[in-house]
Amino acid sequence: MRLLLAIAAITNALDVQDVAYAVITSSPVAKDRLPPLEAAWIKPARARGITVLIINDACDDPNCVAVACEASQAGVPCKSGRAFVELRRRTTASWFARVMGDTFVDVDTLTWHLAAYDST
Repeated sequence: MRLLLAIAAITNALDVQDVAYAVITSSPVAKDRLPPLEAAWIKPARARGITVLIINDACDDPNCVAVACEASQAGVPCKSGRAFVELRRRTTASWFARVMGDTFVDVDTLTWHLAAYDST
């Protein structure tokens, strides 16, 4: 089975720019959580032309979308919905990924795994 998935992934090569990301966070923890993520994967991903939006209840960065949602776990569904609206508005990527503000993403590996599937 893994061999078939590997063959499908190679056959259906997907560019890393075909996956756009929304990072969900909240103002009470964003200042602690985002800097390591920015350094580890967000800035390198953006340098490669990958769309990465930060979805927060308060922000002042052009790659951050401030939403009127609660700054707690209760605001996650609200922020997630807005994340997908913003990604659809800002990019033509085939895939959207929503991750939390404490998640490291290996964009190459995720892209490789998604290549075996149809985005529709």
